[in-house]
Amino acid sequence: MAIEKIHIDRFVELAQQHPVLDVRSPGEYTHAHIPGAINLPLFSDEERKIVGTAYKQQSREAAIKIGLCFFGPKMRDIVEYTESIIDCNKLTSPNSENKNNTNRQRIANEFPTPGPELPNSGS
Repeated sequence: MAIEKIHIDRFVELAQQHPVLDVRSPGEYTHAHIPGAINLPLFSDEERKIVGTAYKQQSREAAIKIGLCFFGPKMRDIVEYTESIIDCNKLTSPNSENKNNTNRQRIANEFPTPGPELPNSGS
């Protein structure tokens, strides 16, 4: 499936029917996010800082490799958490006016966001 650019009005319409996942760090999410979005951070605030510093001080490639070290060990948990969000979204009646709010509340109660964990440094 190709990525499709959509107008903001279409996004808002789709967001009423489907969960919106915000993969930014918890600090970025707390600072500003789309109302009702579910935070599913790829990096903790500290990991984001380390990756950003590597990007500025070393290179884009170095930052990507460091980011992969952080993200890799969490990948399975993030995929499973995302699947639980999708499954929960399917359980709610499509005719419900509060479908997305109901889903978000159920997800928040039943599937807490995976906590950020630093990758094992091998020491």
